[in-house]
Amino acid sequence: MNQTMRNTIVTLARSGESNARIQKHTGVGRMTICNILLQEYEAGTLPVPNHALTREAVALRKRVRAYADEHKRFYVQDACDALEISAPTLDRHLRSLGMTDRTLPKLPTVTWRKYTDDEMLAAVQEAWAILETRGARYLSVDPYTALRKSNPQWPGANALVSRFGSWSDAMELAGIPVRQVSRRNRWSQEDIEDTMIEFAATGESSMAAYDRWRREKGGDLPGTGAILSLAGSWRAVINWAEHEAAVKGLLV
Repeated sequence: MNQTMRNTIVTLARSGESNARIQKHTGVGRMTICNILLQEYEAGTLPVPNHALTREAVALRKRVRAYADEHKRFYVQDACDALEISAPTLDRHLRSLGMTDRTLPKLPTVTWRKYTDDEMLAAVQEAWAILETRGARYLSVDPYTALRKSNPQWPGANALVSRFGSWSDAMELAGIPVRQVSRRNRWSQEDIEDTMIEFAATGESSMAAYDRWRREKGGDLPGTGAILSLAGSWRAVINWAEHEAAVKGLLV
């Protein structure tokens, strides 16, 4: 894209035009417009709109840039784990920043895994030992995630679900009681699907990020237990939601 068109996009945004109207006026794709404006927001040449999704996207862009500058060359999976984002989201930001050359070829799965199966199960068993003394009757995602804040060496809940297929399966392998969530709950499949598409549009993908986002919205949204009881796998529902968000043009 030439500099004149880029300047036109920035000028239209500064005058208050929406991305949709900028696209109509210039004929430039929505994703390209979003990336150009994100660069301007990050550089401080445009004021960041008072919009939660945009502010989160700018904050994430800064985190990606800082990670890339600090590590110089890195594996995609390591960056995704550290930033708690999906590979497509990382790739989108790296391409916009002109930093795709920073990633190293992916190693075989067994090599780059940060934790072995036994290490992951040992972590949840350690968490359960703590929570059981506090009177807990089972181990669910939310208390594990809260306890992990003071034990950052433990794997995230999302990593456990990805490795073992579901939270319940991971708990069963670890010999830990887990609450059996009935599929008949107050959230319909449509409620959960709409919620997950809206969450995917933020560019985040982990369970921990979902819990933070849910709390910020007041908490009256499906919990991870309800989502897993319907979908079975967090990774499966996130992959679907990211695809739907992209189709609807919601991803930044």
